[in-house]
Amino acid sequence: MLEVSDVQPGLLEQYEIIGFWSGIYFGKHHEKLFELLDTVNLSGKNVFLFSTSGTGSVKYKKKLADALVSKGAVVKSSFVCKGYDTYGVLMVLLMGGQIAWI
Repeated sequence: MLEVSDVQPGLLEQYEIIGFWSGIYFGKHHEKLFELLDTVNLSGKNVFLFSTSGTGSVKYKKKLADALVSKGAVVKSSFVCKGYDTYGVLMVLLMGGQIAWI
């Protein structure tokens, strides 16, 4: 597994299938993934998506999937699951977090 900052030009071209993973931040995958897409050639590459969010909603994958398709990638599969959320009401109600009032 590589961090976005570790991906050098030409690196992804040597792989047959490429996975893109991120937590969901304010309704979308991390912005660094979208910045990476501007620098790589994914034409004809098979890709899959993996994401976690406080709600576990599948709706968040659409923006990244659309961006990958626009770069010529073939989205083969995706996996979405609920993850730990530290933002607002989701932290308390859905994930059992606690709020500290200062």
